Amino acid sequence: MKPLWLGFACALFAAPLVSHAENARASSSIQPENLEHFAEQPPHIQKLLKSSLALASKGLHYLYGSADPSLGGLDCSGAVHYLLQQAGFSNTPRQANLFYTWLADQHSLHLLSNDFEPATLASLAPGDLLFWTGTYAIHRDPPVTHVMIYLGKDRSTGLQWMMGASSSRSGGGVGVFPFQNGKLGSSGQFIAFGKLPAAH
Repeated sequence: MKPLWLGFACALFAAPLVSHAENARASSSIQPENLEHFAEQPPHIQKLLKSSLALASKGLHYLYGSADPSLGGLDCSGAVHYLLQQAGFSNTPRQANLFYTWLADQHSLHLLSNDFEPATLASLAPGDLLFWTGTYAIHRDPPVTHVMIYLGKDRSTGLQWMMGASSSRSGGGVGVFPFQNGKLGSSGQFIAFGKLPAAH
């Protein structure tokens, strides 16, 4: 049995997968109906996906400590917290590591022993939360430092998308990013994903 968390060393800020401007262009071209299996999702996941794409189109910046888009930006866990609240989830955590333990406590967490395990990721579904460690230097238990929402696969291109907030010295922001083998810029280790409980 794998441990609840994996003790990877922390690294400094991860580079964004694409620039803030590219995020806005990508998100503006994606509609919920473009995502595979969107119509098959339960109502609370459909609402989450719609809210995620709507938020990604607002051109928000990365703002550490913010879970309020009216401030002009959000951090990674702030974006997830805000979107889950909008989708009808109550009493959700606020930090990436607490989202991780929240899903672990509900036995809905899928751990990976390396970046990309096709057999494990076969059960990845729209609305799942994605977790990384080592995206910046901080001491946490468990050492999870980044979270995003998996949106699903594009019907026309086959690309997989995720939504969230990313920071780096060269730019970043709140937007849609490609989910490419769990890579998150130049640092960070993709370690797990988890299913959300029913909204209440």
